[in-house]
Amino acid sequence: MIDFVRFTLPQLYVRVFENNPDLIGWQHKFKGDGDGNEIARLTKWPNSKSSLLAISIHYPDLKPPYVKVEGSLHYFFNGAKDNSTQFSIQQLKAAIHNLAQKFSFKPSDAMLRCFEFGVNIITPDSPKSFLRGLIMHKGTPFLNRSGRKMNFYHCDHSAKVIKAYDKGLQFSAGNILRFEVRYRKMQPVAKYGIKSLADLMVNAKLTMLAFELNSTMLELVVYDHGIDATKFPTKIQNELLQGQVYNFWQSISNPNTKKSKLRKFKKLVLDCSGKNILEIHSDLLKNQVNELFKRKDEDTLIAPLINGQYGCKTLLPQKGEKDCNTPMIDKTNFTQIAHYKGEVRVNSENESLPEISTQTTTRLSTPTETTISAIPKPAIQSNKSLTDGQNRPLKFKQPDRESLKKFADEAIGKHNHLTQTELLQALQKAGYNQDTDLIGMMLLNGVLQPAYPFTDRFCLRGSTPF
Repeated sequence: MIDFVRFTLPQLYVRVFENNPDLIGWQHKFKGDGDGNEIARLTKWPNSKSSLLAISIHYPDLKPPYVKVEGSLHYFFNGAKDNSTQFSIQQLKAAIHNLAQKFSFKPSDAMLRCFEFGVNIITPDSPKSFLRGLIMHKGTPFLNRSGRKMNFYHCDHSAKVIKAYDKGLQFSAGNILRFEVRYRKMQPVAKYGIKSLADLMVNAKLTMLAFELNSTMLELVVYDHGIDATKFPTKIQNELLQGQVYNFWQSISNPNTKKSKLRKFKKLVLDCSGKNILEIHSDLLKNQVNELFKRKDEDTLIAPLINGQYGCKTLLPQKGEKDCNTPMIDKTNFTQIAHYKGEVRVNSENESLPEISTQTTTRLSTPTETTISAIPKPAIQSNKSLTDGQNRPLKFKQPDRESLKKFADEAIGKHNHLTQTELLQALQKAGYNQDTDLIGMMLLNGVLQPAYPFTDRFCLRGSTPF
C-alpha cells in the first residue's frame, strides 16, 4: 500500500552512511542560496541503472548534517523496479524492517517528508474507460500524460497529489488500476499521528489512510464513457458533454451555483448510466484493502508496537534510558505492551491468548492508544439493580477468555466498529457482569483493538478496515 517514501535521518546517522561499504559512486553537488551554502553527496543503491533507492548526505552551513533517503518500498521489497504485484501490510512491515537493518537506523528516527499510499485494484475490464472519465477533485482538474506504456492521470493539490493510472499497461500485467495519494507535505496526515517511517507500520494508522483513500475516490467527479448519449434528447446530450469539460466548471463563479450544477450532473450521469462507477470501483478498492491487511506469514515478520517502535527482549528501558538495549537484529516480533495493575506484560502475535484475569484492569496511555479511563463512562444500569420478572436478582456470567472471544466474534464481527456504550450494552445483554472492566480485559488480552487512534470505537483484533 505504501510505495514511494522520502525521509531524513539526523546527524547521528551521517557517519554510518559515509562508512557504508555498499554505498559507492558518490557524487558531490554544491548549492548556494539565501539560506546559506550546502554541499551534498549523492549516490544510488544499488549503484546501477536498476537502482532502487536514492541516498544523499547533506552538509548545510547553518544546520547540522543529515541523511536523505528516497525510493519505492515496493521496489525495495521486490528487489526490482516492478510494483505491479500486491504489497500487503505484512510485506510493508518486512520491507521497512529490512531497510532499517540494511542501513542500521531506527524507523522511529526516519522522519517522513513525502510518501505515497495507494492500492493496485484488479478490475474486470480495462481501466482505460474509468481513467478517461476522470474530470476533477474538489475543483482541481485531472491532467493526463499518455504514451506507449503509460496512461497516467494526476490531480495536483498543494499538499497532495491524487494519481490514477493503468498499472497493467505499464507492466503488461492485465487489468490493474493503480489509485493512490501522494502526500507532498506531512500536514494532511498529522491528524493520524504519522511522522516517521515507524508510523507506517502501525495498523490503526494505515487503516485511517485506507479510509481517506476510499473517501478521496468517492469525492471524484467522473463521467461514465459507457453511456450511449445518442439515445437521449439533445438537451441531455449537451449537458453530458459540457459536464465533461473542466473549463465549464471553472467558468461558474458562484460556488452555490457550481455545487448545485455538480449535484445535478452527477445524478444525470448516474441516471443515464444505470450504474455508479465510483461505488463499483470503491467496492473493488475496499475488497483489495481488506486482502492486503490479512496476515499471511505470521512467523516471519516483525510487527510494530502500538507506539510505532519495535518490540524487544528488554521489556522496559532502565531508568534514564530512552530505549531498550536489545540489538536490532535480536528484536522479536512483540506487538503490544499491556499493563496489568503495575505488571508489564508483552503479547506476541504468535503466542496463544493467555487466560484473562477477573481483576479490574488499568490501561496506561501511549500516544496512539485509546485510553479507557479517558472515555466517558456510559450510563448503564448497575447489575446489582437488575432483576428478573419475579423480582429475583439476575445471575451473571463470569468472564473467561474463550467466552469473551466467542462473544466478540458474534457481537462485533470482522468489519463492525462499536462504541464503548454499544459494546457495554451488548455485554450486558449477553449476561456478563458489568462490575468488571470487560472492555479493558478484552483489549489487554488481544480480543479487541481500538478501531482508530484517539477514538472510543473498538473492533475485533485482526479485523480488516472495511
